[in-house]
Amino acid sequence: MPANPQLRFLLRGSLLVVVMLTVWWMLLLDPLLGALRVSTGLALHLVPGDGSTAHATSDLSGNWLLQVPLPGFIQRSDAAQKMFDPAVRPVRLPSLKLAVARDVPVLFSLVFPLFWAAALAAPFSRRTWKILLAGTALVYLISVCGIILYSVYMIDRNLAYTTGAANTVLNFFEYLNMYVVPYAAPLLIALALNSDLRAQIFSSDPA
Repeated sequence: MPANPQLRFLLRGSLLVVVMLTVWWMLLLDPLLGALRVSTGLALHLVPGDGSTAHATSDLSGNWLLQVPLPGFIQRSDAAQKMFDPAVRPVRLPSLKLAVARDVPVLFSLVFPLFWAAALAAPFSRRTWKILLAGTALVYLISVCGIILYSVYMIDRNLAYTTGAANTVLNFFEYLNMYVVPYAAPLLIALALNSDLRAQIFSSDPA
């Protein structure tokens, strides 16, 4: 076994990533997606607007259909009203239906095996199970929030509601949401929760 603690972590972590990704893909993916879909549907009720319209379902291919409430100021905006014939405006638009490809929630569920691999690569202690439970709850929350942010972004694209600086900021956050958070958040959460893991990775002692 290599003496360098960083190398030990890298080797253990790499092996655990392979193991956890296999378990996730073969056994846990469908249950996780089901739980995330239910939680996303519940979270949509918190979006400003008519929460009674909110729900999340899936089709036979595993793609999601989200009914996302719209706040009143968006319903009344030119961006939303322009979808309708001028003769019938203004039209009340309490929600929008959004189709979400299965690959999107699959991406956000990736935080689970990556967090588990990072957490288990640390030295095992009596706190390990508590760290796993707390970290799993955190990455679960991140997954649901990520799906909600993706939904907001896609609705904005459909309506072309934001412009200028606001649109730039939204695009930036969506870039982080899709290409940074699913990969970086698991390790950062594991580091934040486990002092032994921080000591192992950032130790300058080669012994």
